[in-house]
Amino acid sequence: MNIKVASERTGLTKKAIKYYETEGLIIPSKNCENNYREYSEADIVKLNLIGALRMLDIPIAEIKKVIEGNKSMHKIMEESLKRIDNDIENLKTTRLIISNLLEKNSKDYYGSGDNIKKLRESLELSMEEKKEFISNKLRRVFPGKYGEAFILNYEPFLNITIDDEDKKEIWIKLIEALDDFDDISETEEGKALMSKYNSIDDGEYTESLKKLRTERTENTYNIINWNEEYVKANIKSAVEYWKKIFNDCTERDSFKKVTAPMIKNMTGTFGEVHREFCKYLSLLNKDFKLYVDNTQRLAVESHKQFEKETGLSLKDEITKLLEK
Repeated sequence: MNIKVASERTGLTKKAIKYYETEGLIIPSKNCENNYREYSEADIVKLNLIGALRMLDIPIAEIKKVIEGNKSMHKIMEESLKRIDNDIENLKTTRLIISNLLEKNSKDYYGSGDNIKKLRESLELSMEEKKEFISNKLRRVFPGKYGEAFILNYEPFLNITIDDEDKKEIWIKLIEALDDFDDISETEEGKALMSKYNSIDDGEYTESLKKLRTERTENTYNIINWNEEYVKANIKSAVEYWKKIFNDCTERDSFKKVTAPMIKNMTGTFGEVHREFCKYLSLLNKDFKLYVDNTQRLAVESHKQFEKETGLSLKDEITKLLEK
């Protein structure tokens, strides 16, 4: 049969058939009398296969391997499926970033390129790289020694795995939330707190961080697992602490001078950063969510015990103390 009939039988254009011939996928015979190409039934079978595989976006080079018997159909389909899955993931990520940019409606034309690149690359980071990535962003918001102490609070929970689309979206929102916050040391509340931490001797600070890291690791484990013995001891310690604050003038004055300003800071910029960061981290790390829930539960139990022993509302008493 000639090329016209081959085209009708396969649904391929004459141009496509000639191209596949050029690539060596089919080799039709030639009619000696008129020098026209003659296509066999075997050629038609090959052309139909080639057309079908091209519809699946399988490259010509791979199709040639199948035609020549150098690769099985099963293998080529496996590889194509893997490539398609990767393409889908890439498209989902691209869609997510575009949707996020549209949602923000940023007018910063010059900064958009860097922002897109940063968001895309951050999703490809390993777990350890993500941990360092977030730590560095926190250091920008909370510079100096306070920043290191702040990061230490969250260190056990920065092992983040992005394994679904929801987490990708949350990860991007976390990054952008941190990027939106300015350097805390530029605020009045920040300057005072940074100054307090930065005035600590380097050697003393290093040792205190080591001790704090050990305590944080132990406390985190006990809170996540709701260690009954630890909980009872913690409640007892909390109740005794607040009793001392309310009954001892020296302790009360110290609280007003040192602790009260820090608590008040948590309602301002500091608190906003903490809340935003914790909100997203809770969604990315199930252990942190459990830690937050159990910490709140521990606070409730402490308040109940304080009221049981004193007949007073701890929340009301703290509020009065902060207002004085």
